[in-house]
Amino acid sequence: MKRTVLIAAWSTMLLAGVAAAQSADDVRAMTPEDRKAYFQAMSPEERAAKREELRDHFESLSEDEKQALREQRRAERDQRRAEQRAKWDAMSEEERQAIVEQRRASRDEKRARMRELWDSMSDEERAAAKARMAERRKQRLRADQRTDDP
Repeated sequence: MKRTVLIAAWSTMLLAGVAAAQSADDVRAMTPEDRKAYFQAMSPEERAAKREELRDHFESLSEDEKQALREQRRAERDQRRAEQRAKWDAMSEEERQAIVEQRRASRDEKRARMRELWDSMSDEERAAAKARMAERRKQRLRADQRTDDP
């Protein structure tokens, strides 16, 4: 048991060390799954710092480089969408329905957990949660107002 815990702790530290060493180009070259795992391995402060680093890197590019990067991202996104569409189209109606039901059940479960959490909060906690949600909304609005920044 102790060995497993030590290995897990060591792996986490190693992954965090590798995560910190990634350059902007390395992050962009990752698959979406790898990128997600990479960012999840970071603390919120590390994620914020990495986002800022990526944003700064993007801003340092020439307009031609920025446009090329945007086109590359668009092409990659379109390719992933086409692959997902082909996968969906290859499924039987039963498989599709099973996925739809699974997503619906997951969504309903999440909503129930959030409702339970909300109902368990005091008025002060709800006010604080509303303030956090409003701040996140403002941040998303600001991010949407930017162009195609990373």
